Amino acid sequence: MWPFILPGALLASAAACAGPGETVPVLYTYDDVISGAQLRAEAGVVIGAIFNPCGTTPAMQPTIDRFELFVESLPAEAQKLDMAIARADYDYQMSLVDIACPDFTEQETLEYEKLEISVANSVLDRMDRLVTPVSGQDK
Repeated sequence: MWPFILPGALLASAAACAGPGETVPVLYTYDDVISGAQLRAEAGVVIGAIFNPCGTTPAMQPTIDRFELFVESLPAEAQKLDMAIARADYDYQMSLVDIACPDFTEQETLEYEKLEISVANSVLDRMDRLVTPVSGQDK
């Protein structure tokens, strides 16, 4: 496949630059688009769980920290860009809707969040395997 620059592909990933508004050119090829699809899809699941628009309890913090460490440790700039795209997609989707947060009891909130934490950590396990080559094999 021939490389090309997607519209907006010379973007700065929040994870890859010093701060909002600063840009760092990243060549994001068609191959990156294809290879990053699974990572972006998985990230969308995690992001939806850990950045709940109705808020989270302190129990979610270790999972949020794990996700942030995962993003920071990605070996390729294109992968960091994939994470920024996944987060921007989620933020945009949330900007389109009015969220009516349920009025859960504290126990219901903890049970719901326990499930969200479990899902997020399971998906993060898959994401770890996506970016970590199996010994003796290329990814």
